Amino acid sequence: LGMSELLIRIPHPAGGRPDMAALGAALDRVASAAVSQPFSSERCEAVAEISRRLSRMPDRRPEVQALAFWMRRTAIERMRHDFTAVNADPGDRRVISVPRGTVLHLPPRNVDTMFAYSWVLAILTGNRNIIRLSPQATEQTRHILDTVLDALAGFPGIAGGTLVVEFDRDQTVLHQLSAACDIRVIWGGDTTVNTIREIPLPPLAQDLAFPDRRSLAAIRTAAYATLTLDEHEALAEQFFNDAYWFDQLGCSSPRVVAWIGEEDPAPHAQAFFERLERVVHAKGYAPDASVAMRKLAGAMTFMAGAPGTRLHWMSNAVAVMDVQGSDTEGAAFVGAGTFESVRLNELADLSGITARRDQTLAVFGFTEAELAAFVESNLGRGIDRIVPIGRALAFDRIWDGVDLLTEFTRKTTIDLRDALP
Repeated sequence: LGMSELLIRIPHPAGGRPDMAALGAALDRVASAAVSQPFSSERCEAVAEISRRLSRMPDRRPEVQALAFWMRRTAIERMRHDFTAVNADPGDRRVISVPRGTVLHLPPRNVDTMFAYSWVLAILTGNRNIIRLSPQATEQTRHILDTVLDALAGFPGIAGGTLVVEFDRDQTVLHQLSAACDIRVIWGGDTTVNTIREIPLPPLAQDLAFPDRRSLAAIRTAAYATLTLDEHEALAEQFFNDAYWFDQLGCSSPRVVAWIGEEDPAPHAQAFFERLERVVHAKGYAPDASVAMRKLAGAMTFMAGAPGTRLHWMSNAVAVMDVQGSDTEGAAFVGAGTFESVRLNELADLSGITARRDQTLAVFGFTEAELAAFVESNLGRGIDRIVPIGRALAFDRIWDGVDLLTEFTRKTTIDLRDALP
């Protein structure tokens, strides 16, 4: 199959009627393609080949490098090992994991690489795949997609079960794609998730949704105070990587920075954000003037509802609001370097500012035992993952508390206990 057969472009509803016959034929082709056992040698080799090609892309950005590194051969082998361990049944039954069938991926526009993460895990688990591509997709997204589809020329079995459909808010198309899938993966805001959920699925199909999330960072003030100058600079650069890729709009990019400890964090917080501002300047990051204006308006709205908050407008790219108390929910989030800084005496006090929608906690200065105790005391209030500062955007097969490798498969059991001889 050539790239023209793997990618179908549907015109905007205002630009003419979509060719539903051509789309139907393409969906029939995908439906007739074979699935495979999870982590078959062909599928592992295909993903490793895509990784090699992505790592050689010219002018690739850090997030593409991270994607290529995440899907390298050794990482695939680690995922295979973990998948086998998780799905082993210690009893007398035999449990066999099989593919769901066809996975429909509806990725967000603001994260260039997200479609690839979801797609890779579905490929490794043996599924067929349909990917929705927005006409407003970034140039980098298209370069990644071109690399993926070009690599599939060497793997016709996988290519036969792959389809990319480019369209813009055409409900007729989305209905047809939804009718063809066994699991629908929705990445987007709450409104997007709720709108797509209204479109019916086949009776045995299911949705896997990843809606709006918020993320935080926690720094032990006493530990930060002991860092050397070089370590301070390194931590600021790691935090930049967490916060500024995707304009701070990634679900795992920190918005709240909590300073933990009895010590006065004010001088350390000021030094931290001043170093961050220097890193931002050195990296050449600068939001548009319109974004900066929306940031300022959002900060004013937040402060109107949170008395005592002080705004430190360090530059258009770094705006810090010192929040008094535990109110860290404010106006609609704009991103592009907007942070709420709050002081807490103990790590356990984070429970007072976390909610179910909170996803990632990026940390510095805490032990694993302390973090485990926090999770056990924070049951039900959010936080799906805890990572060091610098790894907030590192994708994992367990995302938003969901093991995607497990969700992309179903279980067939063989249980012959008590069978007659």
